[in-house]
Amino acid sequence: MKEKIQPELFDIEACFEENKKLRLLKLEQLRQDYYKTVDLPYFDAPKDDNEKLLSYQFLYLKNGDENARNQLHLLAYKILQRILWKEMKTGGYKWLDEEKQMEILQDAFLYIFRRYDKDKGYVVKKNYISVLKGGIKHALTYTTMQSKEISLDGVKNITWKSRGIYS
Repeated sequence: MKEKIQPELFDIEACFEENKKLRLLKLEQLRQDYYKTVDLPYFDAPKDDNEKLLSYQFLYLKNGDENARNQLHLLAYKILQRILWKEMKTGGYKWLDEEKQMEILQDAFLYIFRRYDKDKGYVVKKNYISVLKGGIKHALTYTTMQSKEISLDGVKNITWKSRGIYS
C-alpha cells in the first residue's frame, strides 16, 4: 500500500517570522509607552557635552528620532575616545596600541548602548559622562569567557608539568 503524503497545512517558517515580528512590535510599543511616562532632562540650548547627550537621549527616547540616536552615538563615541586618551596620558591606564584602543572603545560603546535595546527602563538622568567613564572602566577590567579559558589552560599546563604528566 502506498503512503499518501499530506500537503503541508501551513508554512512553519513563515508563521515563526510573523510571530517574531508581532513580538518585536509589541515590545517596541511597550518601550514607547514606558518612555512617554518617564521624566527625562532636556536642554533647549545645551552648554556642554553632557547636556547635549541628555538632550539627544530625550529626543530619541521620547520622540523616536533616529537622527538624535545617531548624534547620541557619534558624540558618545568621540567622548569615549577623549576619556581613554586622557586616562592613558595621565597614567590612569597603561599605554595601549591602536588596535587595543579600538577594541576597548567598541566594548565600552556596546556595553552602554545595548542597555537601551535590552532593558526597557534604561535612562540616564544626571551625568552621561560618568556613564561613559564607567563603560571604559568596564571594558578595561571585564574578563571574557575566552580569556578565562586561556588563563585556565595556562594553569592546567603548569600543574601538569609539575607532576610530570605533560611535557
